[in-house]
Amino acid sequence: MPILKLLYRWNLASAAAFGLILCGVAQAFSIYSTDSHITYTPTSSWSLLVEPGSSGCGSEFLLGARDGGGVTFTFPYTSTSWSWWGYQRSDGGVAQVCVDGANCYDFSYYNASTNGSESPRLLATIVGMSNAVHTISFTNIKDPAVNAYGQLTVDRFVLDSTNAAPTFPSNTAIYTVPLSLAYHAPLILGGHSPAVEVLLDFGASDAWVISNLCNSANCQGHNAYVPSSNFHNLSIKDTEAYGDGGPGSTFVTWRVEDSLTFGSITIPQTTFGAAVQIPSGQNVDGNFGMAKSGYAHCSGGQYNNFVENMYQQGIIKNPVVAFYQLDGTENVPAGVTSQASIGGLDANKFTGDVDWIPMDPQGMWVNPQSTRWVQLSSTSAWGDVTAHFTHPAIIFDTGDPGLLGVPHGDWLTLMSLLGAIGPDSNTNYRIPCESAMAFNFQGTQNRAYAFYLADMTTNTGGFCSPLANDSGNDTNWITGVPFLHEYYVAFHYSANLIGFATRNLALSAAGSSPYIS
Repeated sequence: MPILKLLYRWNLASAAAFGLILCGVAQAFSIYSTDSHITYTPTSSWSLLVEPGSSGCGSEFLLGARDGGGVTFTFPYTSTSWSWWGYQRSDGGVAQVCVDGANCYDFSYYNASTNGSESPRLLATIVGMSNAVHTISFTNIKDPAVNAYGQLTVDRFVLDSTNAAPTFPSNTAIYTVPLSLAYHAPLILGGHSPAVEVLLDFGASDAWVISNLCNSANCQGHNAYVPSSNFHNLSIKDTEAYGDGGPGSTFVTWRVEDSLTFGSITIPQTTFGAAVQIPSGQNVDGNFGMAKSGYAHCSGGQYNNFVENMYQQGIIKNPVVAFYQLDGTENVPAGVTSQASIGGLDANKFTGDVDWIPMDPQGMWVNPQSTRWVQLSSTSAWGDVTAHFTHPAIIFDTGDPGLLGVPHGDWLTLMSLLGAIGPDSNTNYRIPCESAMAFNFQGTQNRAYAFYLADMTTNTGGFCSPLANDSGNDTNWITGVPFLHEYYVAFHYSANLIGFATRNLALSAAGSSPYIS
């Protein structure tokens, strides 16, 4: 059963202050329609479509001949159960599902009242299998209710297991840089010193840095990228406007290739945007998007980031970026400072096991589903409220300064569940000051992560302003810096996982050594 540690205001409470135990959480690991463990026959009859509620990169539809269309799925991990999510059809539909070539069952996906706008539904579940790697095969068969073949679909499969933790070989080496608060790291671009300070932004895909060709007032006071002799202009201009779209609110960059040095490791050429115009108010020299591109199955960035390139060129052993972030309140010994590393994990920076949580196959770092609880006070029970919310996914974003952003519909639901007061004339709510929330991200350690939702400094009659916010039309929940910096966090590109571990706040964290497993 997972033990919860709570974030108090912005900081993690000690285990002695809070040791909350929730009921055991069943593991649920999603395998999306584009996964290599799934094959579709005949191939020419299947098409990937993005339809209402599609997860991952979309859902597979049997658009060709329906007679004999089939699917074969071999489990990537052992599991005792299997579930199939897809679209119901108003024109009929039955699939014959077999386990390991035997034990066949017929499952209907016919629903005469569906209008085609609903999200994928749970169409079939098989439980009680041996805990092993099974092969599920199913064939589209004639539906006797309508005497016709339906249109078979696959959105995802779900197993009662979790992903495997990645391994780190004995020749793993890590390369480190000091961090400013909020994931600001020094990089040397083009062999030029001093370093530029950039935000390593895991909620963005492309990169920009102020270049020596930017002469506007907005670029003054910054360190600028100066091209090296190996500089290559890709002659691609990118423009992104904000606000009123005027010059003071617009990025203009030219894509270039040049060298990049992170700590003691250099890649001779990697792609980024050399900015010739930036909006006002930028507090960094650049913003390097660290979303997946080369390791995204869909919706990735326009070019690989430098970590993906370093790995693919054999410069680092593991495509991993890890962060040990301090906010100054931890009272660590002298010599213990915030740090980022690439190439692997720093064994000195965390204690215990890493909880590796699965990500969506798209470019952003999105956990597709989690179990969610709320608690109204320290003396009340935790309640599982997962089923109350419409949006199951949550984005992890080092570029977001907020604790938790919640899509509008789910925000209203959350306020109702907490017994909030409001909204007032400014659409603001007040919630019980001891309100807390917890997530289980279906990771390898099956942990739950909890935090207070209220700003205790605003207490009036037991009600406080929320630390979370209404994120409007966003379709995913989003958690940012105040949540992430409470943990040792690692982003693993090829495994498509984020790892969370307890930070080591002892003197030993002043050193660095690669983690081997």
